[in-house]
Amino acid sequence: MAVPWWSLCTLLGLAAPLLKLIGARGFCVHGLGPTSIGKTHGLAFAASIFGSPDSYPRSWAATDRGLEGQAEAHCDLVLCLDEMGLVRPGALSTLAYMLADGRGRSRMKADASMRPLKHWRTVVVSTGEQGMEAKLVEDQRGRLAGGQAVRFIELELPKAGLAVRLGQGQVRDAERARRSQYGTAGPEFIRGLLSVDDEDLVKRLDSIEEELLRVGEERAGKLGAPHERVARCFAVTELAGLLAVEWSVLPEDFPVEPVVRKAWTAWLGDANERVDDVRQAAARLLELIENRQGQTIVPMFDSEGGTSAADLGRAHGTRDGWYEMDKRGEVFLADSTLKEALRGYGPGGSRGCDNFARAAAEKGALLLPPKEGETQRLKCRTPRSWGWNQRRHYLFDLDGLRAWAKPDAIGGLE
Repeated sequence: MAVPWWSLCTLLGLAAPLLKLIGARGFCVHGLGPTSIGKTHGLAFAASIFGSPDSYPRSWAATDRGLEGQAEAHCDLVLCLDEMGLVRPGALSTLAYMLADGRGRSRMKADASMRPLKHWRTVVVSTGEQGMEAKLVEDQRGRLAGGQAVRFIELELPKAGLAVRLGQGQVRDAERARRSQYGTAGPEFIRGLLSVDDEDLVKRLDSIEEELLRVGEERAGKLGAPHERVARCFAVTELAGLLAVEWSVLPEDFPVEPVVRKAWTAWLGDANERVDDVRQAAARLLELIENRQGQTIVPMFDSEGGTSAADLGRAHGTRDGWYEMDKRGEVFLADSTLKEALRGYGPGGSRGCDNFARAAAEKGALLLPPKEGETQRLKCRTPRSWGWNQRRHYLFDLDGLRAWAKPDAIGGLE
């Protein structure tokens, strides 16, 4: 095919019937990029596996209940959703979990009895000019969580080399190919599945996943559980393609492995930022500190040792943080400042702050006070000379915070 994204969508269209046989979870793949690069044509290739490329795809412009109904109707089939930009930002966060996890919301009838819960297994192929995180930002309270990033696999198509701007001749050829044979590949693929042993499928799937993880570690270093989950999704996709080639559902020269490996390594390129919630929180905190240095995060003493124009006595309730001029890389932060920086990352309030602080201490980004017996506190006392009765605050080491959040950044407050 002229565009790798089209090939990938074709494989995704075949992957959904495998889910039950191999005990795999459903997942979503979202192709994003500017107009005229063939995003929707790829969606039509996925749709043509089981139905008409014109009528089979659905739109994100639907209610929560509407999408639940569509997902249930596409159980063990691919679900194609076009134009993410049409979905309400506030609903997208929930829908991402719901579609991949295969379970709708619990609802009551008018008589207070429970309605039957909707269930499904599906592979969702989605397109749009926006990514999920950009869409969530429109909600102002939203952000992309690590759990969403591994359920909702985003591929920036031009950046990944999966799509390019197309000529009219390529578009016409793609349309003719889809319309001439749609709806035939899927039934033929399912006939092949009826003759295979489930245990053999799982063994082949495990082998493909191991190879993907090996390739991933060569490119991105040590991988964690979130990466393994995404690797499993791509392994399901590759296995579907290999089986389709073996059964002559797809031509012998169909680029199954190259296309899947290209998509997998492209996703890995930005994966660490997507799947690591705590690191994202560290980057957000670092940005907040750098933006407020010299404004509401202030030095307590000038170079001669006198008090700054800030604060002694009245500063405590009016500032976001403090540091000493001779210790510019160490910043005391008010609790409210840390809570603001961590808003939307894990549990809120003091619990969320303490959880983040423990992670920061392990990374060398938080300085801890000496142990008091068996107790290890997370907050350090401010110096006696500040005149605040040595209040306790989180004390962050900026070099450690930068090394954790942005490994290439160095230095303290300027």
